[in-house]
Amino acid sequence: MTLIVNGEKIGDSLIEQEYQRLEPHYKRTFPDQAEKEQRRQLLEWSKENVVEKKLLEQEARRQFPDISNSEIEQIFEKVRKEYSDRGQNLDNLSDEAKKTVREEIKTHRQIEKLLEKIHSTSTEPAEKDIQQFYQEHKDQFKSPETAKVAHIVKYINWQADEEQAHKGIEAAAKQIEQSGSFEIAADEHTDCGDAGGYLGHIRRGQMVEEFEDVIFNLEPGQTSRPFRTRYGWHIAKVYDKKLSETASLEDARQTIIEQLKGKKLTEAVEAYVDTLKEKASIKETTSETNKQAQAGNHG
Repeated sequence: MTLIVNGEKIGDSLIEQEYQRLEPHYKRTFPDQAEKEQRRQLLEWSKENVVEKKLLEQEARRQFPDISNSEIEQIFEKVRKEYSDRGQNLDNLSDEAKKTVREEIKTHRQIEKLLEKIHSTSTEPAEKDIQQFYQEHKDQFKSPETAKVAHIVKYINWQADEEQAHKGIEAAAKQIEQSGSFEIAADEHTDCGDAGGYLGHIRRGQMVEEFEDVIFNLEPGQTSRPFRTRYGWHIAKVYDKKLSETASLEDARQTIIEQLKGKKLTEAVEAYVDTLKEKASIKETTSETNKQAQAGNHG
């Protein structure tokens, strides 16, 4: 199959690359769709995306034909450094390959300039839109409940069975009761390598449910009794807690503005591409059509 956009051919390889890029996300989004339908839809979307990119590229070349050599070389040097940081050397490329890289840089810069022009027409979000977005997406600005935690753990595994782990945690509990120091007991008894058993700030939903059921029901400064999780026996201490809270509109304002601007910019580019499509000549030829055309030319 060959797509011809305003007289410029787009070969199978570009469509295949776009297909491969879209495929993992598409299959995660539509896991129950029949494979044949998946292939059909993916191919359609791949062709559409490639055509849209080509239209933007063509228009960018038309409107911004002149990108200075100095600008191209400046970007080329940045690319060279990025490759060098990854242990690759652009100097090893052939002259033809370097020329291709510079051409790609020029095309990319032309497209950037076109997108900047499209974006310049976008207006700032209205206050009513900011407030509406905040009301409709409050969960997005909700911080999870957190606790600053340390624990003593005696794992149940090939080295220690249930009885051994339970005896170990009871010994730690007895030492805490006698000395009043959780941290010393943690250093002496825990199977975890962190000093004082310190785990840091834990977000609700980060640890296993059995562990969170205990720590989020403790007050700051409290130490739990021994408790069991799927991993073994624990004693936990909570140093500090922070309840879940929703950011105010003012605190969330800049994030909302950026999201709304991003949405507007995407819509502006889509509308612009639609106008290019209306004026474009877009044809699709199959390999069989090409063979017939070649046969006709030789007849």
